[in-house]
Amino acid sequence: MAYTKIGKHTVNAVRFVEIVQVFVRHGFADLVQRAGLHKGFPGKLLRGMRIMRTPAGEPATFGSRLQAALTELGPTFIKLGQVLSTRPDLVGHRIAKELTGLQDKVAPVSFDAIRPVIEGELGAPLERLFSSIEHTPVASASLSQVYRATLPSGEIVAVKVQRPDIESVIESDISLMDTVAEWITDHLDEQRMLDPSGIVEEFARSIRRELDFEIEARIAQQFAANFEDDPHVVIPKPFHSHCARHVLTLEWIDGVPVDELDVYGERNSEPEEVARIGCQALCKMVFEHYLFHADPHPGNIFLLRDNRLAFLDLGMSGHLEPADVQALSDLFLSVFNTDSEACLEAVLRLSANDEPENRTLLAHEIAEYVAFEARVIIGGGQIARGIELAVQIMRRHNLELAPRFSLLLKALATIEIVGRELDPKMDMTSVIQPYIEDLMRSRY
Repeated sequence: MAYTKIGKHTVNAVRFVEIVQVFVRHGFADLVQRAGLHKGFPGKLLRGMRIMRTPAGEPATFGSRLQAALTELGPTFIKLGQVLSTRPDLVGHRIAKELTGLQDKVAPVSFDAIRPVIEGELGAPLERLFSSIEHTPVASASLSQVYRATLPSGEIVAVKVQRPDIESVIESDISLMDTVAEWITDHLDEQRMLDPSGIVEEFARSIRRELDFEIEARIAQQFAANFEDDPHVVIPKPFHSHCARHVLTLEWIDGVPVDELDVYGERNSEPEEVARIGCQALCKMVFEHYLFHADPHPGNIFLLRDNRLAFLDLGMSGHLEPADVQALSDLFLSVFNTDSEACLEAVLRLSANDEPENRTLLAHEIAEYVAFEARVIIGGGQIARGIELAVQIMRRHNLELAPRFSLLLKALATIEIVGRELDPKMDMTSVIQPYIEDLMRSRY
């Protein structure tokens, strides 16, 4: 049985107890029992530690308690929460929204620990690699730290360095997650739309890609090529001579987070214009390039000068096939044209399991959605709200979004929220509609 893997290694057993202890402390004892972790070997381990009782305390929302538990458990679980925040079809919109607040900011490790990583990855002493490098990081996250440096050629760069041994920590946690997921699958007390092993597999694939900075360097290069002729969008270019699996060196961006409205005047920029440019840039990524930034929150979009933007942190990106973009376009067109049958077909193409339990009931609910909600909401420029309602319908009918679409819809919703922070009158529909019309003209 899967649970015997937990007992084979003392480290896994100790980490397993720590994880469950944290979840119980944050009020999830009922889920521990419903998952069957109080049975067999896991149950003996937990009862021996005397942690199966939920402590009393002020009640909080499910999502806020989950966010606190994941934060306490460290980098692997913070990243898991960030992945789940893109899956409202699995965890619900309220929980997904609360998980977007997960802060991936931790105390930095000393530069003495970082230096061997840089030199080992790039194969040369630090003094030969850089003419100068600041020893205090400008950013510190659970996976990596970023330093400002100057190359021997004079370019100022940002050097992103992976924390020592973080990869082995994450692999150990993934192994334990996989074991627990197998146990939960075998011992769930009731049937539900949940695939624990599939969630862990999707998460593992995502974080392993994020841990390989050579992949991020190639992605950054592709984004830079896609926008090389756009005067308003900047993508920091990688310096491949100073990139490796655990070190990424990029062009330094002199900017501020796009939501710092008080600096727009001194940077000769207007929030309304920047909102439009940012939303158009993401639409161009989706409908023209088929490669998009999957997490365009204000910390990943910097304002430069003269209404110019820079997109940063491209580790979480999504790739689409032409058929995917056509399915998304068909969804929006069906709403614009009040065509509930076309909307139903588009929704099914967005799902990983395209056969609903009751197609007739789903068709009826989609028809009501198109007639009474979607056209008014999306027609009013609120793309994110229209998407949210469509995903809620999918969830009610046990339809799971294909992972690439969950990233895409989250990205569109996020950029619209950013746009409305800059310009409360922002109309996302007017931005996205020309791209859809161009796509349809090219199809027919």
